[in-house]
Amino acid sequence: MADPLPITFQMVATAVPIVILILTIWWKVEGRIDGAKARAQTVADEFATYRTHVAETYVSKQGLREVRDEIMGALDKVGGNLDRINDRIDRVSDKPAPRSRRTAGE
Repeated sequence: MADPLPITFQMVATAVPIVILILTIWWKVEGRIDGAKARAQTVADEFATYRTHVAETYVSKQGLREVRDEIMGALDKVGGNLDRINDRIDRVSDKPAPRSRRTAGE
């Protein structure tokens, strides 16, 4: 068998900066990941607060249905009133014009 390659100072001097570079990059990536996790948690907390505010402030689905039904009922009444007005206008225009009376002298 052949003798293993001896480790020299040049090999160690080349490997150490490469290992330090890799560890530095890893440390920076980990720091960014931790920062992103912290920001994501902050956004999640703020969104939960916002959802609670919306639930407390704005109308529920049932309340929205009730208001919609009232508005639709009012619109139906307005539509019925418009139909009656149209009928009245039609009746006025359908009446024959009154005849003028002629006197014997004319």
